[in-house]
Amino acid sequence: MKLRTWSLAASLVIAAAPALARDPFSLDFFVNGELVRRSFSSVETAANALSDVNLRSIAPGYTESSPAVARIDLRGVQGTVSYAANSSVLQVRIPSAGLNETFNGATREESRKLFRRYLEGRGETNTLSQLLRAGTSASPIDPVAGGPNSALTQLAIADFGRATEAALDGAGGFSIGARYSGLSAGGFDSHSSTVPLGATWRITDQDALQLDLPLSYTETSGAASYSGNFGVLYRRKLTENWTLQPSIRVGGAGSLDLAAGSGIYSYGLASTLRLPLADHWHVTLANSVSRVSTFPVSVGRYSVDYDLANTVFRNGLLLSHDLPGGLGGLPLSAGAFAVDTRLTGSPTYVRNFQEIGGYISAGRDQRFTLGASYLTGARGLSGLVVTASARF
Repeated sequence: MKLRTWSLAASLVIAAAPALARDPFSLDFFVNGELVRRSFSSVETAANALSDVNLRSIAPGYTESSPAVARIDLRGVQGTVSYAANSSVLQVRIPSAGLNETFNGATREESRKLFRRYLEGRGETNTLSQLLRAGTSASPIDPVAGGPNSALTQLAIADFGRATEAALDGAGGFSIGARYSGLSAGGFDSHSSTVPLGATWRITDQDALQLDLPLSYTETSGAASYSGNFGVLYRRKLTENWTLQPSIRVGGAGSLDLAAGSGIYSYGLASTLRLPLADHWHVTLANSVSRVSTFPVSVGRYSVDYDLANTVFRNGLLLSHDLPGGLGGLPLSAGAFAVDTRLTGSPTYVRNFQEIGGYISAGRDQRFTLGASYLTGARGLSGLVVTASARF
């Protein structure tokens, strides 16, 4: 039997389920009563394992008339792809995506081709988009939405971070940073590295314009994802201590290994209120609200539309202190912070998470900063975030 249908199904079903650390893709095959279990880190390795040669090597007794079933458990989205004995009819059931279809070709190969055309969006619905949407509420590692390392949440995090940085220093110039985030949720470990690039211009004493370009790479059990966005942020100092920051962003995220991707955009508003305390202490209250949405993209024969829209609320409190002395002639300051993040709107795997951490800075206007935080959240989310930045 040609099992490319099963490999195609494996490449398009996107989700996650609570489990021990594991590969993103796993399939159970039942051929002539024999069970064979395989797991994969990417679509490509899954497709290679499902070739005719590999199938016959693990189930030598298979013929075109054999009953065969593949039970799909790919990061939480579960379903079956099956042929009955002496039948060319392909039965596909993926309940969470609302998929229960039969494909009746003259041969099993023709049935497979009918299913492929259906997955490409030539059926009554865009099945690929259905599968992607089903995965976001079950997957902490979807590159577009699902967890704190996903592009949807990162757009809101970037706006909030730039607002709090400006509240502490308020300087112009260019900046470069590094951010590492190691998270665990739903049985999967996710490691993300981000390089944020920025340029800020002081227009007046009360107004500033900033361009922001964070670029990210994320690895999950050997599967690679990429994301990036471009942001335009305007800051207006309403009083000596209170600043508002409206912003817009547009970008995208995708992964060939996970067979997922989408365009994404956001608009938001952040507020920072920094108040002086006694003995060189300051307290900063930071709040932001961002509306983050996806937009459809087309890649080759496939048209993908996650059709997600979320409102992200971030509220934080930061306590900072100017330290006595210095380092190499540079003044030092340090601080501790706590931030709460909550999402409403389209279903996502993690709906809220919290961060507690601290930082130390050297130089006037926070020229060099190093920080770290612990992150915890819904559905067993936990992790560590480390950041560094420099301004010129």
